[in-house]
Amino acid sequence: MEMENGYDLFDELLQYHHANWSMRLKYNHMHNLLDRTAKRLTADYAAEYTSLFARIYALCSSTKFRYRKPLEIFCINSRRVMRETYTPDLHDYLFDLKALCEYIAYFYNTPIPTEILKLLPGQWREYPEGRQTLYAAKQIRLVVQKWDENYIYGHDEEIPTDQLIKVDFHSQSNLFSYITEQIHIGTQLNLLDVSLVHKTKMMKPSYTGPD
Repeated sequence: MEMENGYDLFDELLQYHHANWSMRLKYNHMHNLLDRTAKRLTADYAAEYTSLFARIYALCSSTKFRYRKPLEIFCINSRRVMRETYTPDLHDYLFDLKALCEYIAYFYNTPIPTEILKLLPGQWREYPEGRQTLYAAKQIRLVVQKWDENYIYGHDEEIPTDQLIKVDFHSQSNLFSYITEQIHIGTQLNLLDVSLVHKTKMMKPSYTGPD
């Protein structure tokens, strides 16, 4: 598979940025650019990936790319925008554009062009602290990051934070013990009727299952 040129990718991003498109259409094209290039960059990887999130996690982890978190936030935001459940303001859009630019610059060994660089924020955004009323949530969509024999850890897709949410899936007579056989990094789980364990970010859902 032929590798694309970093300068061409930046030109492509500039076209999307300047196009008189809706935010949804911009994010759709930006997401497709990331998906297309990530597949090419991981073409020689032995593993098979069922989601862009999982592919990005593997790619960034194997290369020590230090902006994995902002890129994951972009992946999450793009899904929300395309579903029309989220409308980013200009500030958030530029942070997502910055994440995509840093990705191209790193993996294609190409400096960010000045025309784009002057558009981007100088610093990274602060991540939100998360839901203030987790205990009252009827449903949370969790993006899985890791798991062990007792807990699943991940990010709230609706309000992603820098702190992983800890989900207790063994507390109800092993009712959900099968779930770790069906998940991978990047899997999205629907957590229904969530309750929050006192003074922690550990959650006990009444039901959970892959999206």
